[in-house]
Amino acid sequence: MRSIEADRARTSISVSAKALLLDLDGTLVDSTTVESALRSAAEDTNAAVGPRPGALRLLGALPSGSWAVVTGCSVRSAEARIQRAGLPEPPILITADDVVEGTPHPELLLRAMGVLDVPADECIVIDHSPHGIASGLAAGVRVLAVGTTVPAHLRDDASWLVPTLEAITITTERDRICLSWPTD
Repeated sequence: MRSIEADRARTSISVSAKALLLDLDGTLVDSTTVESALRSAAEDTNAAVGPRPGALRLLGALPSGSWAVVTGCSVRSAEARIQRAGLPEPPILITADDVVEGTPHPELLLRAMGVLDVPADECIVIDHSPHGIASGLAAGVRVLAVGTTVPAHLRDDASWLVPTLEAITITTERDRICLSWPTD
């Protein structure tokens, strides 16, 4: 694996994996509306949910069976948010209902890798939160942090940083997903 410092010094970064493990709230869907709705018992917790910029394009480019949505919310909430955001149904959905330990424990990610039958060194976690990043690192997975809602200094432990999912270009070669993005 390349050093983070060497990757940050280049004008673009390209990485590949057999599988992507994608966070839901804050990464694929706009969690600020979810958080606002959770504060008000009178509102539907799934109201006003939308996709994050670039989420639909990213998911549309991924081969089935090469990715999973991994989230700390319940399966009911996850399915409702995915549907309301207009995201494609994930081939694999791992939620809080599937595990005993929550994030930052790596159990969610380990479960997803087991279902995908892909080892940690062949996966990339895409997440926006410090807890998700910590979970990925604890599972031995490379982490691509997306700068959506958390300040950059809280994502410093990630392998790579991108400002939004829109910055990522996806290509596939045989059984590999290739991600590339420009550096700033």
